[in-house]
Parts: sequence; structure tokens; C-alpha cells
Amino acid sequence: MLFSYNESNALYLQFFIINAASIIDIFLVHAILRTVPCAVHVVFIGDVYQLPVVETGNFLRDVINSHSHCMVSRLRRYLDKHTIV
Repeated sequence: MLFSYNESNALYLQFFIINAASIIDIFLVHAILRTVPCAVHVVFIGDVYQLPVVETGNFLRDVINSHSHCMVSRLRRYLDKHTIV
């Protein structure tokens, strides 16, 4: 895979937030992590109860099983019937 950003042309950010991490394969994770310097905070958001990745690996499940993490136990999308949080 060819990407515009890599270790030679890095993204300089404070935070890199990746949504839908449960469907990312290990090759894409590798490419993503090559784009950011070590000082960047990388946050992976995903649902391990979704369908598994079609390609190689199960990155999010492996990270959860091997590192510290936090999980949402109660979903709160609405403060009331009309206010989205």
C-alpha cells in the first residue's frame, strides 16, 4: 500500500484519533503508526462486538487483551429527548 504520509513524511499532531478501529487490519495499523512520531497520543475507538476484520489480524481485540484500556459500560448519546451530548 502506498500512502502520502509515512516515517519520512510524518503527521505532526498532538492526538491522532482513529474511529472504527475494530475493522482495521494489521497492515493498515502498521501504515497508520508509521505516520506519527512517538510523542503523538494515538487513540483507537471501536466496538469489539462488531463483525471481525475481513483482512489479516484482529488488531483492536489483540490490543484490548494485551494492554490497559477503558471500555464504555453505558451509552449516553442523549441528555434528554432533544439534546445530543
